[in-house]
Amino acid sequence: MKSTRTTLLTLAILFAFGASAWSVHGQAVRTDYMETELVVETTSIKPGQPFWAGLRMKMDEHWHTYWRNPADSGLPTKIHWTLPDGFKAGEINWPYPQKIVLDILASYGYEGETLLLVEITPPADMATGGTVDVGAFASWLVCADICLPGESGYQVTLPVSTEAPQADERWTDLFARTREHLPVPVPGWHVEAAISDSTVALHAAPPEWFPGNLASAEFYPYNEDLIDYVSPQKMEKTETGYLLTMRRSGFYKGRPQQITGVLVSPDGWRGAGSERALAVSAVYADELPAAVAVIGPAG
Repeated sequence: MKSTRTTLLTLAILFAFGASAWSVHGQAVRTDYMETELVVETTSIKPGQPFWAGLRMKMDEHWHTYWRNPADSGLPTKIHWTLPDGFKAGEINWPYPQKIVLDILASYGYEGETLLLVEITPPADMATGGTVDVGAFASWLVCADICLPGESGYQVTLPVSTEAPQADERWTDLFARTREHLPVPVPGWHVEAAISDSTVALHAAPPEWFPGNLASAEFYPYNEDLIDYVSPQKMEKTETGYLLTMRRSGFYKGRPQQITGVLVSPDGWRGAGSERALAVSAVYADELPAAVAVIGPAG
């Protein structure tokens, strides 16, 4: 678990400060040190056909919000939906974060602009020719040298039509950039994991068709407090792939059923220019197979 000091600090921040607002008709909301907005990928919706919405968050310079696992400190953004009868909202699709280091702590989060994607499915038997209101309420923590909680409500009105929905050109680039940062499974890559008293290790073996070479990678775990977040991660080349070694957190006392998270490499998991974020779900052992022998530095 996170330290008692960090937990108490986070609670104190939440009770001491607050910012709330409300947006209708898809307008952006300005709160402390950031702008947020509920955006929809299409200009209309069709009965039974899923569509994508997202919380656009644009932070002021030097400010950041948090990923699903905020690491040493912080809180993940939450979205609560208010939808018409029969509509269903999925979970947040989180773009991979960046590592934000402050003194002896490291956090996983976002600077600049990000979009938290959610797939929404309308019922197949809904009436056409009218409009529906899609509402959401979001809460977050925005931080720089200090942290401030924020919250806002949103509502957008969407036409319902039997015609194929058309892309809203205002957000086409943002949705495309966001999808480039979503973790995906890449067939053929085989990831194994091992946990010792002091380290967590991931070994990634590429498929035969892999044309590239990985020079670096960083693992962002979904498992909270599994690794020491601020410590550097070391990647090495092995006879059969790549070994990433991380320092185990002193706060982690249990044993996960699986190690899950995102393995990010700027070199691409299908080769140069391809997906950077590999979705990882690996059953772990006490040690990696003997065949995983380091032969030198990665790159």
